[in-house]
Order: sequence, then structure tokens, then C-alpha cells
Amino acid sequence: MTPAPLPGPPGPYRPASSGRALRIFTWIAMVCGALIWVLSMLVFAYEGPATAIVSIGLALLPLPIVLAVFMWIDRVEPEPGRYLLMAFGWGATFSVMISLTLEGALTPLVGETASPYLVAPVVEEGAKAMILFFLVWFRKAEFDGVVDGVVYAGFTAAGFAFTENILYIANAYQTGTTGGDGAITIAPGGVDDAVVTFVMRCVFTPFAHPLFTIMTGIGLGIAVLSRHRAVRVLAPLAGYTLAVALHALWNFSATFGVILLTYGLIMIPLFIGMGIFIAWSRKQDLKVVAAHLPAYAQTGWIAGWELPALCTLQGRKAARRWATAVYGKHGGQAMADLQQAATELAFLHRRASAGQHLNDFPAKQQELLARLTDRKRMLAPAASYQPFGVMAPPIHAPGPMPPTYQ
Repeated sequence: MTPAPLPGPPGPYRPASSGRALRIFTWIAMVCGALIWVLSMLVFAYEGPATAIVSIGLALLPLPIVLAVFMWIDRVEPEPGRYLLMAFGWGATFSVMISLTLEGALTPLVGETASPYLVAPVVEEGAKAMILFFLVWFRKAEFDGVVDGVVYAGFTAAGFAFTENILYIANAYQTGTTGGDGAITIAPGGVDDAVVTFVMRCVFTPFAHPLFTIMTGIGLGIAVLSRHRAVRVLAPLAGYTLAVALHALWNFSATFGVILLTYGLIMIPLFIGMGIFIAWSRKQDLKVVAAHLPAYAQTGWIAGWELPALCTLQGRKAARRWATAVYGKHGGQAMADLQQAATELAFLHRRASAGQHLNDFPAKQQELLARLTDRKRMLAPAASYQPFGVMAPPIHAPGPMPPTYQ
């Protein structure tokens, strides 16, 4: 393995402006999507205020739990909030609109009966996957592994499921349609049917859509880590195919009334297996950090005693507690920023050392080193009395945190 080049001593850093047009386009797309969603909900509320209140209120309930799970998974290397928001917004807006449009056009070709498991899975998983491919193509430095694929896919699918739950709960409230994508009409509608749909979709199966889309995310995560062209092509294709197959199986079981059997025999074991796989992937991520940060320690960017606070979960927790005890919440945030910069730096160095072509490697590396150096400087008054890799706060007064912290 050829080591990635390391820069010299720190100097003034000015972020590159090459991605400015892309950032502007991204924000415009997000704002447009949000406006479309809000206007659609306003029209929805105008036509049926009671339906809107019931469906949106019930659909909101599981959302914080689902998003919190993926944020917990993402704690080793937290992704930028704007990209997570973009993934969620795409899932809640554009992917739903694309799916509704294409399903409406393709359903007559296969028939209403077959559409839930021949058309819907292919279209919906494809629409959700678009934002994942966008991130891999344009934001390679942020999408750098399997865990990132899981997190971005989870946020995208959570947004999709949120809007879809609103539609299904509203349909149940108005017409009595309950169940999943294969709907079963059981009553003329009302609050009772809305609650039944809520329980089936939001209580029993809140992670169904995320589980499907995660497969595509894992495939893309494997692809970005591989040097082999065949793997980079086949892994995302295999992940998407598995996502479609699981989605089709789920819709098929809903249509034929065996959804609980499918949930117990297939989905629950998959959830357990996915949890084990994610835990293993996070450990692998920390091994990457431990393997690649010493290169920067050897050139003086990181002190040797700082490595335990950056390379292990226990050390990272202890360092954040130390910084919070010394400087309060601003100190804890500075330490979290330091750890995130170090983690992203290790991942970037891993990809460069593996021979991957990264056009923006020098600029991105310099940006991360500048961030790391800045956060270390903020914590330096306290660290000069006692290294932050230990559990206890310093005995002597460390002095104030520099006022430049933002």
C-alpha cells in the first residue's frame, strides 16, 4: 500500500470555491422540494382539515425515534447536517413525486394486482437511491464507507416513509383502507381505521422502508471502498436488487395478508443481522482511524498521547467528558469537532493510500488539518496542564477558552 502524501507545517487555509455552484444548486433543490411539500400539505389541509391533522400528527410520532437511531449509528463520524437534511428532504419530496408519477404511468401496463410487487418496489427504491448516487458522485469525501451508506439511506427512506405514512393514514381515515402497499379495505373509514394503519406502519414496521434502502446504501459503501471496477459496478447493483426484492416481498405479504408472518420470519432476523453488521462496521471504522492517524502523529500534526482520545469509543467518550468538565458545552463541542475532523482525515488518507483517484485530496486534507489544528488550539490551555486522553479534568485552572470558538 502506497502511503498518501502528507503536507508540511500548517499555513493559512482558504477553502476551495469549486463546489460553490453545486452547493447553490443543492440548496435551491432543497428549498424547492420543501416548498412543494408544504404547499401540498396546505392544499391537503384545506380540502380536509381533520384528515390532515390526524394523518400528519400520527405520521410524525415515529419519526424522531427512527432518525435518532440513524444518528446514533453515525456517531463515530457524524455526517454534515445539511447532507442528512438533503437526504431526508429528497426522500420526503422528490422521491415520492417521482414514484407517484412513474407508478401511475406503469401500473396500467402490469395491472393493479401486480403493481405493488412488480412496479412499486423498482420505482420507489430507484427514486430513493438517486440521492445516494448523487452524494457518492459529487460528495465522495463525505460518503466514504458502509456506515455512511446506511445512514444516508436511512434518512432518505425515513423521509419517504414519513410522506407515505401521511398518505396511507389519510386514506384509511377517509375510506377505511388499512395495511401496507397492498391495501385491504375493512371499514368505511374514521379514526379507528387511521389508528390501525398507524399501528401497522408506524409502530410495528417503522424501519421497513429504511431496511430496504439500506441495502442500496451498503452496496454503494462497498463500492466507494473498492479499487476494482467490477466491484464498484456490481456492489451497488446487487444492493439495489436486494432492496427491490425485499420491498417486493413485503408488499406481496401485505397484499395476501401474511405480513405478520413475513415480519416475524424474515424482517426481524434481518433487523438483528443488520444490527450486528452495523456494529461490526463501526468497529472497522475505528480500526481505520487507528491505522491511519499515526501517520499524522509522526509528522507532528497529532500528539501521541492524543491518539487514544481519537481512536477508541471509550477514549472518545472520556475526552468529550473531560472537555465538557473543563469548558462546558463549548468545550465538549470543540472536542467533538476535533474528533470528527480526525476521523474524516483518517478516512480520506485511507482512500488515498488505497490508490483511489481523489482530485480534491490536497485541498480536503488541508481543510481537515486546519480544522483539527484550530480545535486543538482551543483546548490547549487545559491540555497543557493535563492531557485530554485521561478521565479526570485538570487539577489546575486551565485558563479561558479562546473567544474565537464558533
